[in-house]
Amino acid sequence: MPCTTMFPFANLAPLDPNFIPISDLNGISRRKRALNPDQLTLSEGSRIHMPLWSIEKWATLGFVTIGLPRHFGKKARERLEADPASADLSRTERFYSSGIALIHLIYRWSSAIAREMAKRNARGGAMQATIEQVLQESEELRRILVSTYAGDRLLRTFDWSMTSFNDDVSIYTRRLTDIELRLFRRGADAASAYNHWKNHGSRPIPVSSAILATKVFEPVRVVSPNPIEKSDEQGNIKRIRAN
Repeated sequence: MPCTTMFPFANLAPLDPNFIPISDLNGISRRKRALNPDQLTLSEGSRIHMPLWSIEKWATLGFVTIGLPRHFGKKARERLEADPASADLSRTERFYSSGIALIHLIYRWSSAIAREMAKRNARGGAMQATIEQVLQESEELRRILVSTYAGDRLLRTFDWSMTSFNDDVSIYTRRLTDIELRLFRRGADAASAYNHWKNHGSRPIPVSSAILATKVFEPVRVVSPNPIEKSDEQGNIKRIRAN
């Protein structure tokens, strides 16, 4: 993701893609060149690209300003909004999870910058405009993530997972993200279980031995509510109950 440094960073000049170390042709050894602080300082306002996980601490401390990477940029969002179901997200395997993490980081970063500006009693018109722009783009990204995941793309994933039993679906699954692939496998497992039940039926469910040990299923003596009349040898009639 693109970042811009807010102040000089010592010994981090190699992070700058335009960094060119002093060559040995100048008569300076590698050891002396490595100890040169001027050559190894990442200057203020340098634009660098860093992984999301590595820049999180700097962003929340207000050391850098951040922006959206190219695959979350305006053109990418427009393509997704136009036809989300046909989009190939295989290159951004963690498209949804990284997008959610980025949105959360942007809100934490904007809060950190606002606190820092309040401490310095600085208006920061240019910085405020940058924050508002990044927040607006993050809201658009949030909307695109929801509409892409929960729209036609979700319906198509369900359709493929439930109707492609024992078929080769790699041509479709390789275009899915990690979250969509887990969802597809859940649906495929459910379809497989349904077909197994349909073909073989369900087996009897035995009573748990633990339940039997509690003597809950002891035979119950049923008493007839109506008495039965029976005569003895002398002809006397007795009223008894059936056990």
